[in-house]
Amino acid sequence: NYIPNRRASSLKKDKTNIVGVVIPDISNPFFARVLYAAETILYAAGYNVVLANVEESERKEKDQLKMLLSLGIDALLVAPNERLYKEYQELARSGMCIVFFDRTIRNLAIDSVIVDNREAIYKSVEYLYKKGYRRIAHVAGDPAVFTGRERAEGFKEALRKFGLETSKCPLIYGNKSISEAYLTTKKLVEEGNVEAIISSSNKVTLGMVKALRELKIRVPEDLAIVGFDELHCVVLEIPTVVQPEFALGTVAAQRVIHRLKNPNKYESPQRVVLKCEFKNFT
Repeated sequence: NYIPNRRASSLKKDKTNIVGVVIPDISNPFFARVLYAAETILYAAGYNVVLANVEESERKEKDQLKMLLSLGIDALLVAPNERLYKEYQELARSGMCIVFFDRTIRNLAIDSVIVDNREAIYKSVEYLYKKGYRRIAHVAGDPAVFTGRERAEGFKEALRKFGLETSKCPLIYGNKSISEAYLTTKKLVEEGNVEAIISSSNKVTLGMVKALRELKIRVPEDLAIVGFDELHCVVLEIPTVVQPEFALGTVAAQRVIHRLKNPNKYESPQRVVLKCEFKNFT
């Protein structure tokens, strides 16, 4: 049994007013701002938050889930690793209140609050296409992660829609860090085969900007780019996909509160999809 001592009962009646929050990477400003919004809403409703930062590690996520459950938490707010399907399935069946945010797990009947990742990258390609660009690259994330896969699917969908050749529009996976995105961007520029590059995250955007500055590439004169998430540490007047970070945290926390306040009311799992903002798409 994966579930440790939940006060020796899956029908736990004692309430702790504690919500466990599982974050993949607390060093990422995106997750920090989502957490800020969620904690504000939960605290105002009388709940305290215990944070678990799992560093994109499957093993650490399992360990941190056990830690949180041992505290007798009332609910979980999680950006989940899809490889932990069985663990989250077992927890949901035990009666644990769970809400996923940012990421979800396919075929699991659990509430989720996500953004429209496919549309985010689709519209980025559409914007560049209408500007006359035909050789567009996507510096993508990890295809094993829900968001990375969905954004890449949006890229592929746009290529099909606008008749762009996949051989001239590279999709490069695996860019999870600034350094990886830096090396990928540098290689793309040095090969000289693309006219525009689309980012897939704030870390990727930072890596792209670092490479372009080092190579003295003018944007958009020499190369067009579309950023992903605002970089509050860097002033950039470039087209940027902006995720609704505070709305994401707020709505996810509200779903947790709703479920906790209505434990005996049956509702089918809800999937809330929030739209991104497209800044400087002019």
